[in-house]
Amino acid sequence: MRGSFIVVACSLSVAAAAQPVSVDLELTAEVEGPSRNFHFIGLPLIPDLEDVGDERGFPHPPCRSLDPAGFEGDGVITLGDLVCTLWSDLPTLPDPTGGEYFSVQVINEDDCSFTAQVLARSVLGTVFVAASGQVLEPPVDYGFLAQVTQATPSRNAVTLFGDHDPSYPGRSFPDAEDCGRSLISIPYDSLYRSSHDIFCGVEGVDWDDGDGDGNPDSCEVGIYPDDPAAGPYVLMVYRSDSALWEVAVVTRWNGILLFPTPPLELRRGEAYLLQWSTGRPNDLVVPTE
Repeated sequence: MRGSFIVVACSLSVAAAAQPVSVDLELTAEVEGPSRNFHFIGLPLIPDLEDVGDERGFPHPPCRSLDPAGFEGDGVITLGDLVCTLWSDLPTLPDPTGGEYFSVQVINEDDCSFTAQVLARSVLGTVFVAASGQVLEPPVDYGFLAQVTQATPSRNAVTLFGDHDPSYPGRSFPDAEDCGRSLISIPYDSLYRSSHDIFCGVEGVDWDDGDGDGNPDSCEVGIYPDDPAAGPYVLMVYRSDSALWEVAVVTRWNGILLFPTPPLELRRGEAYLLQWSTGRPNDLVVPTE
């Protein structure tokens, strides 16, 4: 399902050279206090997702967890399977008294729109709003925005499994004139530890902090172009545990490399929204352990 988002059994095959990885996530759903219902999610490069969602609509059950005996699956791994995997508390929730939903969205960098899958729950039943058409084929080197709205709080604890292919060459980005934003996912076994590494490469290998200010003295290897005319690049994430946006920025002023914000700590299982206003980022090539 195409739309807009305002912010600013079949399983996937595994390559022979892959390395098993996993991460534990909690996609909290709360009904009081600051919003903790919004999550940036990064999957393993080769995610081990099962065909647990069915986007074909009535009379097919949307998620295996709702009807294990009658579930058939639609034979393809899509956003619907990711929704059914992440909404782990779905079968234990009390009967809804109003509208509840779980949505997952990705950015289409060809036209900068969003593709979404929404599983809606009401007194009339639980259904996918429409078929997403978004097949999750490896490498899944992009991130996802997930949002859950429920009448009762829950944890939605889930463990995601998958693999990383060491031969993966990295990903490229569109020009800012076509789409100046991207949801990026960092491999679970990455050597990157902070936004400084995404922007400029691995600390101590690709850059040093000779003046002791906590920032790279040069930026020649990461996604930030080694170009005096390069404008600001912004990396951001919403952290549901603190219910706060965290932002990291790199830019140049009169050719001088500047980091106006502290670096952003990277966490396994997270995705990050990258935005830029000029040119094209360098390819994201992430060294792994």
